Amino acid sequence: MLAAATISSGSPPPRHPKEYIAFTEPVSERDLPEKLPKKIVESFREAEYGISKNKPISAAATIRNTIRLIVESEKIESEHLNEAVKKLPFNKEFIDALGKMKIMGDDSLHYEEYEISELTPALDVLHLALEDYYAHIDRLAKLDKAVGDKASKKGRLSTG
Repeated sequence: MLAAATISSGSPPPRHPKEYIAFTEPVSERDLPEKLPKKIVESFREAEYGISKNKPISAAATIRNTIRLIVESEKIESEHLNEAVKKLPFNKEFIDALGKMKIMGDDSLHYEEYEISELTPALDVLHLALEDYYAHIDRLAKLDKAVGDKASKKGRLSTG
């Protein structure tokens, strides 16, 4: 919906065109792990926006970009993204799914467009993978901190 912005001052309207303010409906955002790097969050949010606004090419491209950013955040170097994805420290089911999402992004940009109904489950699984991995890291860090703060010297030596 567009609304014209005018100023009421009693003088004749200005000769330049009216300015319009665009309003868009907000996009539903999923909760993401706190430790998730900012660039990954931004890319994931862009994918959510693409899905919600029925922009399949944009959604597929940003899902693929999110996967690339995950690989970069893990400092995995590989000549090909599909090989780098296989080295991610995610559960095997998620590794396979991330590889398929990368293909969806490639296809959408070069060969064939996917429907929103096909991309929505991809974003759902990407969300699950991020939650699983980054929440897992967060929980392990809390455990390490608790043991590091309270474990006896003898207890620390026996685990090291």
